[in-house]
Amino acid sequence: MKLRLVITVVFLTVFIIGKSTAQISIGVEGGVNIPSYTAFTPNTTYSVSTGNKTAFGVRSILDIGLSESISLRSGIGFIQRGGSVASNLNASDYKASISFTYLEFPILAKYCFSTSTLRPYIFAGPNIGIFLSGSSEASFGGQTFKEDLPNRLVQTVNLGLEFGAGLLYSLTPTINLTANAGYTAGLVNIATILSGTAKTNDIRIQIGVLFAFK
Repeated sequence: MKLRLVITVVFLTVFIIGKSTAQISIGVEGGVNIPSYTAFTPNTTYSVSTGNKTAFGVRSILDIGLSESISLRSGIGFIQRGGSVASNLNASDYKASISFTYLEFPILAKYCFSTSTLRPYIFAGPNIGIFLSGSSEASFGGQTFKEDLPNRLVQTVNLGLEFGAGLLYSLTPTINLTANAGYTAGLVNIATILSGTAKTNDIRIQIGVLFAFK
């Protein structure tokens, strides 16, 4: 299934490039990611609360101009997700920090509000994540436990809705600097064995550079 998703994304990107007569830019962006982990456990006798953590992410950029204001932005990213979890399991405090590493494939529509040197823009679209690895560090009953999360506990594919806004600055006719802030809302349950549901969300702040070729 991983291979089919990757092939589909690559095929669509190549097809759009072939049909596009507007400017094409490639680049890279990276920055701080603030992921959170939400969990819902119905019919249980204990409560669960979740919180944020600080991580990082980096992403290649392929920006395909469809018009003066509209473009399609895709790429391949490496991102850390997860969060903190706390509960009063069996009358004892349980706390854990959970980390997930994903390879992501965003497919975003971008709209620029200006064609000047400094251009504000907004973007939105689906974000497909492929689970690579995970780990947890938990404290319970006065003891600390660290372990890797096996693949059977986490869904291979994570689908989210990404949206945000940014600024693009034209340093030269072919070099653009970017800064943006976005939010990705998890849409699917990533847990495979829990009686409830678990989803990942993240806030990201990134800076990058784009090089125009067409």
